[in-house]
Amino acid sequence: RRGGVATFKPGQTMMPVHEHESMHEIFYVVEGSGVIRVDDVDHKVKPGHFLHIAPHEKHGIWIPEDSEDGDMKMVVCGVTVGDK
Repeated sequence: RRGGVATFKPGQTMMPVHEHESMHEIFYVVEGSGVIRVDDVDHKVKPGHFLHIAPHEKHGIWIPEDSEDGDMKMVVCGVTVGDK
């Protein structure tokens, strides 16, 4: 298991699109706004949004450079299941 609160600046890519073989990731937006792409679909996120990313779902997160909401803060938690 891993987790914490992450802060991202406008124009920053938290992570390029990728996937995990055996990890579930949970994101909860606390402050600001950004974009989370899941399986080629972009989702605009803002405070109060909760996302679960299952293993093998391709995902990436970034904050648009022209974001007027400032930094985005998210609670991030990952849980690996199985033997890997």
